[in-house]
Amino acid sequence: MSKELSNDYILIVKAHYLVAEKMKRLTENNKFVYDFSSQQDITDLYLVSDLLITDYSSVMFDYSVLKRPMYFYVYDYEEYRDALRGFYFDLKAEAPGPCVESTDALIHEIKKGEDYYYQVYKDKYECFSEKFNHLDDGTSSDKIINYLLIDGGN
Repeated sequence: MSKELSNDYILIVKAHYLVAEKMKRLTENNKFVYDFSSQQDITDLYLVSDLLITDYSSVMFDYSVLKRPMYFYVYDYEEYRDALRGFYFDLKAEAPGPCVESTDALIHEIKKGEDYYYQVYKDKYECFSEKFNHLDDGTSSDKIINYLLIDGGN
């Protein structure tokens, strides 16, 4: 991945706490992969990133509010679906980005570029956002203030 993408990208990794210890060896003296697994709050990483590579993590829901490209690395899809945890929805049908099962396929999709991504996944992204983020309209604080000061202030 480094060979194919390091001229245009760096990889910021926030590993699941169960595998975070393994990241230290991978990122030592590495100019492509940076380990932020020990960082408590992932939201800062969302803001500095241009795209998200995830598997089945719920970060997809939070990140989708930004309307930035997402790539789903699902190398163990059948095992995860059938034997591990399963899904609450059909990920492959509804994911707002490509579901790929190999590193080569992931690199290939990323190299297609942002314009291609938005052409292909625009409609799926809108459906995903409507389904999972329909209340995220940027006015939540206003609604709470109005409720506390006006509606709930009786």
